[in-house]
Amino acid sequence: SSRALLGQAGSSPVTARGSTTVYYIADGPPPPQLATPTLVLNGDVRNGPVNNMFCPNAVADTYTPSGKSMISATVLGCPESETELEGAVRKQMTAWFGADEVRRWEYARSYSIPFSQPGQKPPNKGGFDREVCVQEGLYVCGDHRGTATFDGALKSGRRAAQAVIRKLE
Repeated sequence: SSRALLGQAGSSPVTARGSTTVYYIADGPPPPQLATPTLVLNGDVRNGPVNNMFCPNAVADTYTPSGKSMISATVLGCPESETELEGAVRKQMTAWFGADEVRRWEYARSYSIPFSQPGQKPPNKGGFDREVCVQEGLYVCGDHRGTATFDGALKSGRRAAQAVIRKLE
């Protein structure tokens, strides 16, 4: 079973990076800067905790009821105080979008995921790719076998499939 594989040596990453996403709901359209499918990245962490943000209903309007907008802001880590985190995010969003805009946003919920990505802190002299065959007949893939991205997960899947094919030939 998949649960039995979780304890296999080398099949899971040693370290992890957590993240927390804070959601807001607002009446009316999203801020003009987020009206199209746009991922906003914070290039200067000194201006607040938000790593990235977007408006999900700009991607698919079915994510919110008609006439509403959802704002999603993600921070790295899993802060202990949801209230303090929400205040820090709101302060940063006010600096980005203005008080009149952010005042419309009603806090909805936060979700913390302690293991949202495998930890990959520099320096990484050996590269990110890890072996996909962890023992005879056991192949593992995922973002923890390559870069901690969708692309890394897909590429590790290809490497695992190619390893299986080579083994079967």
